[in-house]
Amino acid sequence: MKQPSHRHGIYRAVVLSKNELLIIKHIGMKNLKLKWFVSLIFILGSALPAAANVEIDGIIYSLSRSTATALEYTGSSEEVQIPEQFVRNGNTYTVTIVGSAGGSRISGLADYPIPGFVAPAVKKLELPSSVTFAYLSSQSPLIEEVETSSAETAIRIQNIELGTLTIKGYGCTLNLGINSREEDQGPTSVDNLVFDCQKAILTRFSDDTYWEYYSIKKATLTDKVTNVGGRFDIADEIEVANEEFDGVADYAFANCALERFKVNSTTSAHVLQNAKIGRLDISENIAYELNMASIGTLFVGDGVETYSLVGTARPGKIEGAALRTVTYPTRMSLANTTWYDFDGDGRLSFVTSGGGYYNNELQPLGMAEPVDDNYRIKGIYRALNSDNSGVPTVFINTKSAFKYDPETDGFNKAELPEGYLLLDADNNGLTDILTAEDADLFINYRQTDGDYLKTKLRFTTNREDVYNATYELSGNWGDNIPSLSDGWMINGSSIPDSYINITLAADLNKDGIPDLVDNNVGGILYNIGGNDYYTSPEKGEIHQCDLNDDGVLDYVLFDDDESKVYLMIYQSDGSYSQQLLIENSSVSNVWCKDFDHDGDIDVALTVDNEGGNNTYSFIAFFRNDGGGKFTRKENSFTEEYEFVGCNDVNADGLYEFIATDGGNRQTVLLGCDGNLKVTEAEVLHDSYLYPGSGSNAYGYVTGDMDNDGFVEYFYSRGNEIGKILNFGDRKNTAPEKMAAPVAYYDEASGKLRITWEEGSDAETSTCDLTYELRIGTAPGKADILATNSLADGRRRTLEEGNMGRNLYNIFNPSAMAEGTYYIAVQAVDAGGLGGAWSDDAVYQHKKAAADFSISHSEMTTADTLQLAARKIDGATYKWDIADGTVISEEGNRIDVTFSSYGEREIGLTITLADGSTLTADTKTVDVLMFSIGSSYDFVPEDIYYDWDHAGFADFNGDGYVDAIVSSFAASAHKGMWSNDGDGTFTKVGKLFNTDLSTTPYGILDFNKDGYLDFMSDEEKGNVFINSGFDDFSFENSTKELMMINADRNIPRGLLLGDMNNDGYPEWFYDTSHTANPSYLNGGDNLTFTQVESFEIPDKENPEKTVRLDAEYYHDINRDGFIDAIASKRDSDNDIWTMYALLKDQTGDFSFEDEKPMFEVSFDSYNFPALFGDLNSDGYLDLFYRKSGENFIRVIPGKPESEWPCKEEVRIPLVGDYNFSLLSSKDDYFRLYDFDNNGYPDIPIKAEDPAGTDAMPSYAILLMQPDFKAELCRTNGVSNDASPFIALSDGAYPQIGGYNKTLGRSDNQAPERPSGVMAKQTADGMLITWSDAKDDHTPAVQMQYNVSVKKKGATGENSFVISPMNALSDEAAVVPSYMYKKSTRMTVPSEFLEAGQTYEVQIQAIDAFNEHSPMTAPVEVAINAAGYVDAADKVAKGAETTLKYVGTQASSFSYDLDGGTLVADNGNGEITAKWDEPGVKNIVLTAGGIAINTAITVVDLYNVDFTLPENPLAGAPIEVEVPEAMLDNSRESGFRCDDERVTIEWKRGDEIAVITFAETGTYTIESYVEDDIQGNTCRREAVVAETMPLAEIAGVTADAAGHYTVSWNTAGMPQQVGKVVISKETNRVEKYSVIGEADLSEGAFTDPESDPAVKSERYIINLAADNGQKSYASDPHKPLHVMINLAAAGGYNLMWNSYEGMEVDYYTIMRGPSADNLTELTQIAGSQQNYTDMNAPQGEMFYAVTFTPTAAEMQRAKAAGRASVAVSSNVVSTSEAIAATYATSMQILSVEPEMRLTYGQGALHLFTEMQPLSATFNRVAWEIVEGDGLATIDANGLLTATGEGSGNVVVRATAIDGSGLTAEATIVCEEGAGGVTELRDYNDGEWQLRVVNNGGNLMLSGWNDGDEATLYIVSMQGQVMEIVRTSDPQAEIDCAGYPGGVYVVKAIAGGEAKAVKFAL
Repeated sequence: MKQPSHRHGIYRAVVLSKNELLIIKHIGMKNLKLKWFVSLIFILGSALPAAANVEIDGIIYSLSRSTATALEYTGSSEEVQIPEQFVRNGNTYTVTIVGSAGGSRISGLADYPIPGFVAPAVKKLELPSSVTFAYLSSQSPLIEEVETSSAETAIRIQNIELGTLTIKGYGCTLNLGINSREEDQGPTSVDNLVFDCQKAILTRFSDDTYWEYYSIKKATLTDKVTNVGGRFDIADEIEVANEEFDGVADYAFANCALERFKVNSTTSAHVLQNAKIGRLDISENIAYELNMASIGTLFVGDGVETYSLVGTARPGKIEGAALRTVTYPTRMSLANTTWYDFDGDGRLSFVTSGGGYYNNELQPLGMAEPVDDNYRIKGIYRALNSDNSGVPTVFINTKSAFKYDPETDGFNKAELPEGYLLLDADNNGLTDILTAEDADLFINYRQTDGDYLKTKLRFTTNREDVYNATYELSGNWGDNIPSLSDGWMINGSSIPDSYINITLAADLNKDGIPDLVDNNVGGILYNIGGNDYYTSPEKGEIHQCDLNDDGVLDYVLFDDDESKVYLMIYQSDGSYSQQLLIENSSVSNVWCKDFDHDGDIDVALTVDNEGGNNTYSFIAFFRNDGGGKFTRKENSFTEEYEFVGCNDVNADGLYEFIATDGGNRQTVLLGCDGNLKVTEAEVLHDSYLYPGSGSNAYGYVTGDMDNDGFVEYFYSRGNEIGKILNFGDRKNTAPEKMAAPVAYYDEASGKLRITWEEGSDAETSTCDLTYELRIGTAPGKADILATNSLADGRRRTLEEGNMGRNLYNIFNPSAMAEGTYYIAVQAVDAGGLGGAWSDDAVYQHKKAAADFSISHSEMTTADTLQLAARKIDGATYKWDIADGTVISEEGNRIDVTFSSYGEREIGLTITLADGSTLTADTKTVDVLMFSIGSSYDFVPEDIYYDWDHAGFADFNGDGYVDAIVSSFAASAHKGMWSNDGDGTFTKVGKLFNTDLSTTPYGILDFNKDGYLDFMSDEEKGNVFINSGFDDFSFENSTKELMMINADRNIPRGLLLGDMNNDGYPEWFYDTSHTANPSYLNGGDNLTFTQVESFEIPDKENPEKTVRLDAEYYHDINRDGFIDAIASKRDSDNDIWTMYALLKDQTGDFSFEDEKPMFEVSFDSYNFPALFGDLNSDGYLDLFYRKSGENFIRVIPGKPESEWPCKEEVRIPLVGDYNFSLLSSKDDYFRLYDFDNNGYPDIPIKAEDPAGTDAMPSYAILLMQPDFKAELCRTNGVSNDASPFIALSDGAYPQIGGYNKTLGRSDNQAPERPSGVMAKQTADGMLITWSDAKDDHTPAVQMQYNVSVKKKGATGENSFVISPMNALSDEAAVVPSYMYKKSTRMTVPSEFLEAGQTYEVQIQAIDAFNEHSPMTAPVEVAINAAGYVDAADKVAKGAETTLKYVGTQASSFSYDLDGGTLVADNGNGEITAKWDEPGVKNIVLTAGGIAINTAITVVDLYNVDFTLPENPLAGAPIEVEVPEAMLDNSRESGFRCDDERVTIEWKRGDEIAVITFAETGTYTIESYVEDDIQGNTCRREAVVAETMPLAEIAGVTADAAGHYTVSWNTAGMPQQVGKVVISKETNRVEKYSVIGEADLSEGAFTDPESDPAVKSERYIINLAADNGQKSYASDPHKPLHVMINLAAAGGYNLMWNSYEGMEVDYYTIMRGPSADNLTELTQIAGSQQNYTDMNAPQGEMFYAVTFTPTAAEMQRAKAAGRASVAVSSNVVSTSEAIAATYATSMQILSVEPEMRLTYGQGALHLFTEMQPLSATFNRVAWEIVEGDGLATIDANGLLTATGEGSGNVVVRATAIDGSGLTAEATIVCEEGAGGVTELRDYNDGEWQLRVVNNGGNLMLSGWNDGDEATLYIVSMQGQVMEIVRTSDPQAEIDCAGYPGGVYVVKAIAGGEAKAVKFAL
């Protein structure tokens, strides 16, 4: 039963009598509450007395005065006709009522209490016109038809259930009635109520109480019905024959569903209230609302052009012969709407940013989930099939995405990564999401399992990175960067602040991977591989189009900032020519289309006349002549046009402009004819499109929304949206069906190359067509590469085709499993119609990739590397993560961290369910030491460290540094904060901290009780004393400070350190002061003297002094005292002398004589010298940089006996950056070992040449042994006093400036120092100890915390030297303190008390400020009587003298603690020795007084090493270096006098490599020497045999479908028993071991290879039983054959040339099956293709073989191969591809100048083929002239031989069967390649000096000022490297070259020198 709460009955009003009122009262007064009409009550009789019932003609009547009521039919007829009148007893009665109303008390009706006309058998009832009311009920159960003679008749039916009831005649008002008594009420229902009459009114009683009894299933109005009233929504269903009526009462069809209805002048406003109308016909506009629920089609009259829809109804379609515009009342805006065919019905709908979902008739559909309309969030407003499921997702903004739900026609929130640009970043068919965080860009790569992997992008402006990436492609360099010579593609110079507004992802450089374009800032980010991007500035919008019809997309650039429009047109030589089209500041927009419809792209520029400011507005066309030349044609307008769009809206093949006319407040359409003349403006609407009103092009949207060939146009205007239905009668037709594309797997690039021919369209020029590509696992599917078109070609979006104008795609198949795939293409025209899909190209993917994604190409030890592979059911994943740590693993994904710095190779092997394996190409990750944040990530955020003041220390001794926040912080954040141990901080809740507001000026143990205090400049006190309770309790007081020669009231400094070992620290480097002074402590922490220089006695005039500026403080001579370094300039000679002021052994601030330590030539009044032990040899080095130099000059420190140091070493600064040193005496930086390799690193700046900040502007030179360094870019480096210490366990940060650096490290705390010795000497107390051992920090870089405590003392002044940790092993060190860097120190005697016993303890501190436990106390008593003068250390077994110094004694005796008395020299002097190492505690008894002393006896250094048994000549031997040789402070090494021995070892290396050139007997010696002792070890090597050369005999494709590598097994030494086989990775010359086999096996099959897919590259090494390996063999790359249909017919075979053996000729094999091949023909070995023009019918099979030359054949036979022929894979004619062939080709080079010269001995050649959509782009290379001058390999690498000069003619031949060739003539200069003879010659005016440090060459000898050209050449004549320099020395790293002999040649000053060296 329907709920009638919104429906109302209709009744007729009458005058009521008294009795009638009683009836009403009986029914109930509440039933009188009728909404529209009073109930029609028919009263029987009049006021006259009633008469008795009578029967006339079988009808019983009740009579009144003159009327009668027919009550019952007693006859048997099925049809009854009620008479209008009858005569009874002379009276005429008129019948006015039929049937009893029921329950009436009126006389005559009492016998009929049940309502209704009693007629049990009657089916048809005819009523005369006199009847005004008839009752039908269950008394007439068979009634089927009632015919009336008056339309005024009312019929009530009640308590009756009828099948069909038909009303005929004039019609009636049919009322569904009720019984007067509720208990008598029964159901009233009609299954089918038919009005087959003129008037149809349907009503019912309105009281809700009785509605449950009513039911009409269907009401039918036949074509006879002309007037309608009542409420037909009573019926469940209504069928109406007519669409128009003479009269319809209000609400007659309310809530009804009608197929058709026509509105006329008689139709009221409420007739169709909430109705659903299939087709609504409105012949003219009406003034009132038609508030219908829905309208399918709205048809307006022929004369109506514009229809303004009012009310809530939204027609699904609006039609009309003249109708063009419809307006919809709505507050909704078109701004920020997303249009898409969500439900796949071919009609576009749209979603608003607020969550509304509408079809294109603005009918609301299912609702999207509401989104937060936050204007701060970057909008996306795009829908696409982002997960390849066929179900779209709509992206509203960076945080809101919603997946369409087909079941509900609505949307659900999609949980996707945040991001603002959708792209397929790696072109693998999966939609990725680009996002920005701060100044960093990330790509969230979608994985095949639906998850995402967030990956940070890495930028570079260094051209070298592009070249390196290019060379890595191994012959594919031509596919990566079109031109490196000039132009916009590769001119990275100025870099904007950040690239965070990427607006376009497009493949600009033709490598198949999208590049990123930032139109807002102005720049292009070229993807050069992985996640690395080369940044190139290019301001403005970029439009891609083919301007010169060469098949290559060119570019039109609109630089709005510089008011320029220019063209970049691709040239046949590979470059881009730049043409300035116009320079005009008024240009507002650019469009690139075929405006004159002549088949080529023209350019249109518009000039707006906003507000009349320009007087005129313009459309300027630049007509293209087809070759890229343009002629301008202008159209001007006086109107205030602003041009907002350009579309072909009327299907004429020409384009129209949409412009807003601000002066007339209109929007107009401007067409243009084929002559580029603009036609008269057509007004679209009387409203102005406000710029900026939304993301949808100024608030309008246009397109073919329903794929019907007509473009629609929507616009926003006030509170309405307008829609223009069409722009004329011309209908756009879809493009023609295209031919199937061609797809093949390119084994060189590992990509799927897909090409297709141009499309065709009747209206749109071919050059304006775009293309949509789909790839699926079944015909018609798009689950690999999703599409925006339906299966029938209809478009689902307004966007262009997903391929743009390209005719090819280089698809990344990494997400594809092995199997069959179906690829199709369609053309999309300018009107938005998609053509029919082409037939599917069927592609068989034979080799699934084991590819994986990485989250970082460059990461830090603080980052987590996320790895994700393609998810394969049943597969297991084995990751090679080097030394990484897996922190989580789940199936195909793992998370990894690294704890040390360096490059990591990441690999993956997938084992499938069937046991087969897939091995992924390795990927490289650069792991840096730390990350640098722009702010702290602990609370509060504005904690930062003012670099003038130390603010971090462990005040409560829990092992974590706490913070005192600077006065620059917010008030609530000032004060002391406790480190919680996880890197977060909590404010200390102590009274002293409530108003602590300034930064501490010194952190120290003020009262020498062992606990950390601090000094500050607070009003409440300047000294804060730690209570020692480890709970942050401090007592503050104000001490009176005496500041001598100072302009401050309290000392300041970056660092504190105890210069004179009195236990009271000095403050160093007050950098906030202009003079950078230091403050000397007066020995009480209360008196301070400000010093900027020291007065040194003048040697020539002792009565005078010399003033030297003291600028630097270091313990130069490692004696435990802090020394000073002062400078002095000799202005006459521009010589700066750096003097060492060595602190003497006293407690005064006095120095030994100044000693010239360094002498430097530097022409400036300010010398920016810096100091540090860069090579960790224990000597302080000086380094600096001159302005403009791309290197750092280092003067290595030496022993004092060799001062002054002058020799210079240079550290190159590599890259296109502006370098500068961060460190200076005015801006001092401490040197830290950031990478924890044992060598301090140098912070520098490396800025982009333009000086902007998009790239990190900071860098660190990571130092390595022998002053080698590697540049590491960072985004910030902190300063000298930065606390480089762990904030939490394992996390090593440096906090300083505004940054915090954070990293992880496997750093371990150092061991506790051993050998602690303390004794009394002439100067005081001497303390020594042994070097502490540490896992990373070398001995010379260790620091030590020394504690000297009075035995038994506690509290204040209990320490002479405070450790500032209360002797706790847990407390962290003070990071701003200068601890001792020596293993000895002296506490001057004036600070010691005679008779006092002291306890000495030492703690070791490594480079990361991790510390050891304190040593056990060593006691030393200060004796007033005297002391023993003895050496500190002595070698085991060495004799030494001990001598008493003190008061005269009568007798002397020594207790030597196990030593041997050698001689008693008398008077307390002896000679002794010890045979056991250790600290020897010696007691001298002098005259009865015991005097203690000590000596440390040092064990002999162990320099033992081991050589393998039976070493072989000609193969390297790796020797483990003895530990004693790893201390750089000692002289050590290996030596051999025989020149046939090569030893490769440099200081710090743990492995030495020794090579014996030939057989013989040799002696190798290791040695270590220092001031105390020396030791050597000799080993003899008898070399009886030579390691054979490793040679591959051949690599052939076997029958099982794999490559087999074979080798020689004959004539091998017995101990050579293994062969190691390696395969080249995806990186050039990088090989990975794939297996090991017994030498005797002779062959190894690579199970993962597939010759049918790609060729591999292999090398082998021979392995001996003693662990030696041979040098690697020459690489072999076997044959790989493909087949295609030849251009001239037949089948074309093409293959790569075999690498590793010479081929005289190839044999072409053919046969009917793969195992039945016979020789077809032989061709020259220089060819790489063959066309079979006479192939037999049926499927044929082919292979290519060759027989090695004679010598190589012998190797093959020695390998034991039955057949010596080398074979390719087998291909068949069924695999032949119908290729698109190249029509032209040109040879180009990666290098800017295609010429062989001294400085350029090699060229990387490639070919540029056209069209770009040519299927195959591989060529065969050969030299056809000048082959003696150069060689060329299969990849196009042309290398000069150095033999003569002349022209080299190179030919490239396309191997696709087209026969296309190209030649290039290349000039080869004399000596190009660098070497004309491979011998030594080194005489003449100067000699070449070559120092070979393990492959790192240091070259010098030419005259200073001469330019030198240096060549490294192999003995085969291959030029390995060329360097030009103007410096007097150069460094070339050859360590990565294959082992062997090389020649270094130098040309300088007109002379040439050559020297051989071995690797």
